[in-house]
Amino acid sequence: MSNKLPFLTIILIALVSCGGTHGSIKHWYFMYSKNKVDEAIDSVFVRFPQLQFPEDNTLYDHTSRKYRMCYIVDSVGADVFTFKFYGNEKYWADHPNYSRLSLTHAGTYGHRMNINYELDESRKNRLINKFEQGFVKKLELILAEF
Repeated sequence: MSNKLPFLTIILIALVSCGGTHGSIKHWYFMYSKNKVDEAIDSVFVRFPQLQFPEDNTLYDHTSRKYRMCYIVDSVGADVFTFKFYGNEKYWADHPNYSRLSLTHAGTYGHRMNINYELDESRKNRLINKFEQGFVKKLELILAEF
């Protein structure tokens, strides 16, 4: 056992320190390519500029636009949503007529955003519904025009 202890310690440190994935709150599936959906997302922000995050609506990697942000205000208040496409370049090339959008973070504007396991069911459902009604439905309408 004593010979395995340093090895297990290294593995544990590696697992704790690695970025890893944070999962997603919910996925939406589209029968369109990632590029087509990305183009439609740009159109949503042009047609509905109030949905743009008050700063920049891209995060982390601005060149590939890996994460995008949306800002939705209603009678309950202002919430911020971070979303991205599931997969990578190979996945998108292998699935040219299909894409999946993942809601990764959500929360009240001005406060820390939450990931899936940090949200209780009631708040999670409220945020999902708000994102679906305020963003996804608009995205679907624009995709239907293409």
